[in-house]
Amino acid sequence: MENRNTDINIVLAHGFFGLRTVGSDNYFNGVEKHLKHHYDAKVLVTNVSPIGSIRERGNQLRQQIINAIKNPDEYPFFNPKAPIHIIAHSMGGLDGRFILSPANPDNIANLITSLTTIGTPHKGSPLADLFFLGFNPLVELLNLWFNVDEFMESLSELGITRNGIHDLTTVAMRIFNQEYEDDPNVSYFWVAGIGRGGSLNKTSYDLSLTHTYIQMVTQEDNDGAVTLSSAMHGEAIGEPWLADHLDEVGHDLDYPPTGIPKNFNYLAKYDEIILRIRSVQSD
Repeated sequence: MENRNTDINIVLAHGFFGLRTVGSDNYFNGVEKHLKHHYDAKVLVTNVSPIGSIRERGNQLRQQIINAIKNPDEYPFFNPKAPIHIIAHSMGGLDGRFILSPANPDNIANLITSLTTIGTPHKGSPLADLFFLGFNPLVELLNLWFNVDEFMESLSELGITRNGIHDLTTVAMRIFNQEYEDDPNVSYFWVAGIGRGGSLNKTSYDLSLTHTYIQMVTQEDNDGAVTLSSAMHGEAIGEPWLADHLDEVGHDLDYPPTGIPKNFNYLAKYDEIILRIRSVQSD
């Protein structure tokens, strides 16, 4: 699918634990190149704190977008005559909502046409809750395979504390949703992964345990990190993706280190996103 008649500016916003690049790999694996080649898009790939709060990450995201607009010589990303659309994965979608909400006095909603969130925990994630539950029979069962305390200890060695995860809990997101309403002049879209097709191997091997845990707790389809209902915010684009949380950005953990999903054409799904958000420009 190619269309070079419509100029479009895209901001790609990564999730928790994410960086613009991981080693030699892009977080959005091949997406920037695809959007530039097929749509002549101007693409800003942002880089915020991988372990920060929504406020911290959001402020960084906001500043990078402003820099791209105000300093074209230093940040030659945007066409000043074209709309700006944010496509965000996981926690990146919450960062985007924060910088667009009228409740944020520093919001930049007047600069943004749409926000599309992919696998974003708008209602929080059971995985984040896991670190704040205290004694829980399901946690004890999980500990038979996966030692939560040891995992948190390893995170602490990396400078990651429970506070860095707290913003993604269901309680914290309930408060966030009450405080940070959407801007009525911005179009909000969502996409969710519900695990790979078939009765087995719903996710990569590395996400199989978290997928099972979330399903046990919520009885919901999920992508190994976020439930279907939590990912819903705004208008759906197409049907839920048959993908796990990292398939959504082009990384198949069963084929490291640069594995591309074998049975999921994720770039075609980004085409669907572009088709929908481009239609907003003519609404």
